[in-house]
Amino acid sequence: MEIISQSREFSTIEAYQLLRNPETQKMSNNKDIPFEVDCWCIFNDVKKTTGEVQEILSIKTKGGEVFATNSKTFMDEFLIIWNLFSEKNENVPPIKVISGTSKNGRNFITCTVAV
Repeated sequence: MEIISQSREFSTIEAYQLLRNPETQKMSNNKDIPFEVDCWCIFNDVKKTTGEVQEILSIKTKGGEVFATNSKTFMDEFLIIWNLFSEKNENVPPIKVISGTSKNGRNFITCTVAV
């Protein structure tokens, strides 16, 4: 696994939780539930079934839960939110997972600030 981007340096236990934790929850299973981000990383993972490399965003909440997704739409919006608040030296507010339907009829997830 190759870490591409991360919010900060991680302890060994945090790295395990973000990269290998079997209790990691699918982001799409946590719609409309606000959570505060403790730390996050984007990493490359290899699908065991196909050998395909995919980018994964893994987020550890301040409550200790870990959520992950390979949704590019979610990752893009999350990074916009993170960078907007970080550049202004403000705490990132709680976020929540929301879903939508594309023009082609495909369901997708993204995120928004939960205020």
